[in-house]
Amino acid sequence: MSKAILCAPSLPTEIKAELSALTGLPCVPIPPCEALPEPTRCHPDMLFFNLPKTSETVTSLKYYAANHGFFQAFQCPKLIFDDAPLSHEYPDNILFDALSMGDALYCKASHTSKELKSRFRQIIPLRQGYAACSTLKLSDRAAITADPNIVAALTENGIRVLKISAGNIALPGYSCGFIGGASAVICNKVIFFGSLREHPSYTDISEFCRAEGVTVTDFPSLELTDHGSIRTLSYL
Repeated sequence: MSKAILCAPSLPTEIKAELSALTGLPCVPIPPCEALPEPTRCHPDMLFFNLPKTSETVTSLKYYAANHGFFQAFQCPKLIFDDAPLSHEYPDNILFDALSMGDALYCKASHTSKELKSRFRQIIPLRQGYAACSTLKLSDRAAITADPNIVAALTENGIRVLKISAGNIALPGYSCGFIGGASAVICNKVIFFGSLREHPSYTDISEFCRAEGVTVTDFPSLELTDHGSIRTLSYL
């Protein structure tokens, strides 16, 4: 079984090169999902969910059907399909935008994929529908977010959380993006999609990551941007 990194077409070349160098995996831009709002229709964290401790990935049946040629090229035996429709309108666009921490799934439960929810022992409801986008998960025991509802839910369940300043992350088409969608964690390293040094919580983020044993890599010449965090795809 092989793997590929799924990324947005907008992810800069130097960031894709860094991700591939760390993992030895190809970075593959995904096709757009026309059902989603234009700024996020190529965001992997809106379209895929990698189940922990397995090589299975949950995605939309309609997205798969509309992009069958893309998936067929990979021969993906580990895909799980949800047939619920995605939509331009929130919260009908957040089927897969959930956050797993160990055996618990943090999500806006009423609008999260049933296929996804069925694979977790515990569902912890959030008001914030963009749970994955809003949260930089360093491990099953530590995370970073600007969302107070997520901070409260994680803290209540024994997760170490750094609350950061909201905003200061670009997402063309919206007023701002989120920390989870502007980063990726691989091999005990967090890769920020642009310059973390311009973020007002830069020092706090750097120190928190260091305390959690996670190395920080950023790209000072690029604006910190939410491209949607990466996902992986297992294939033959």
